[in-house]
Amino acid sequence: MIFRKAPVRPVAASGFTLIEVVIALSLLSLIMLGLVSAMSTFGATATRMDERAGKDGNAWQIGMFLKASLAQSARNLKQTLPDGTKTVFFRGGPRELFWLGNMPARYGAGGMHFFWLSEGDITGQLNLRYAPFVGIDIPPDPQAASTHLLVEDVTSFRAAYESKPRDREERPEWTDAWGDPDRLPGRVRLEITVEGHPWPPLFFTLAEIDSAGGVRIVNGPVD
Repeated sequence: MIFRKAPVRPVAASGFTLIEVVIALSLLSLIMLGLVSAMSTFGATATRMDERAGKDGNAWQIGMFLKASLAQSARNLKQTLPDGTKTVFFRGGPRELFWLGNMPARYGAGGMHFFWLSEGDITGQLNLRYAPFVGIDIPPDPQAASTHLLVEDVTSFRAAYESKPRDREERPEWTDAWGDPDRLPGRVRLEITVEGHPWPPLFFTLAEIDSAGGVRIVNGPVD
């Protein structure tokens, strides 16, 4: 018996045609373009979020600073004016605020200080000036006060004051000025816009005298 080998068939060459390579490269280019566009969008979004977080964080820090400096506002001490009348050490307008309070030790030397919150001489700056309280008979001098720059690029700054009812029949009212010689406002609202972007309004509620004999300020929502 004779065995014969089957004829060997040639193996077809494997690979891609030029058209398939061009199509694959085109698809890869489209995918890379989409990835680059998506990464660019993510980067821009992250940048905006960082900027917003920075603005909100700055607003929070300023709010805490003002809260601390207002934490023990003096309402029993009164200043004698040139005409002989007496008034509390608290006055406010739509663009400025003055009060006598305690400087927390972590922000300065501590002790009672006069505070002036207002827009600075340079446009776009919100400053807090402060000077030590040395006695009722010595009037506060804002020109001799130290200055702390709170925020730059301020587009607008507005302050408002809510009266605290003396009895149940009186209703609280918001005004853009406070000059009551006998009492402090119930709440203070600050509206600050930086680079055209408004910050969340800052609210400070002047509560009743606590057990420590001071006036505490807390952030609270508007009614």
